Amino acid sequence: MTPENAELPVVVVPEGLAFDVATGRALTTPSFVGEAVLQHVLDRYAARRVLIPPANSFGAPSPEHEVMAAWLAARGCANVETPSVTADGYIDTWGNAVALRRWLNERGQWPLGPIVLVAAFRHARRARLCFSRNRFAVASIDAVTYPVDGVPIVPRLFYYNWPRLHQAYEMLTLARDRLRSASAGEK
Repeated sequence: MTPENAELPVVVVPEGLAFDVATGRALTTPSFVGEAVLQHVLDRYAARRVLIPPANSFGAPSPEHEVMAAWLAARGCANVETPSVTADGYIDTWGNAVALRRWLNERGQWPLGPIVLVAAFRHARRARLCFSRNRFAVASIDAVTYPVDGVPIVPRLFYYNWPRLHQAYEMLTLARDRLRSASAGEK
């Protein structure tokens, strides 16, 4: 971390929820990937302003952004902010950036200024593209590593347990996201 980035707000990219195979339900617990990312944030940025974009519920009682915020708050990270919104459909990484920008704009906090973006390492390159193309000033990105050991994750994100498949998915969606443009009508 360079000195000029010492006080920048931190934006955490959602990384899914855990899954209970016995009941077939998503849990209100971060996935193994999400927990690694959150632990990284807790270890390095607990005193900073931490923003978590709107994300998905995967059928759980609470969406992943609220689960992530609660996880951090329960461990002493007092400056966590996340919108209280429920998505109608699936929110991908591009949608995370659009929704967070819209929320910040509605609160009179846009443009935000330079940020530190935190994401799982396989997801980091695409996350940077999505947030940068949606006018976030990404000063640096923390690409968080994590072990893959078959811990259940929501079925929509099954590929997180298959590293090569996950890498292929990220390459394809990176190509797709390069073709997208930020919404012209949004500030």
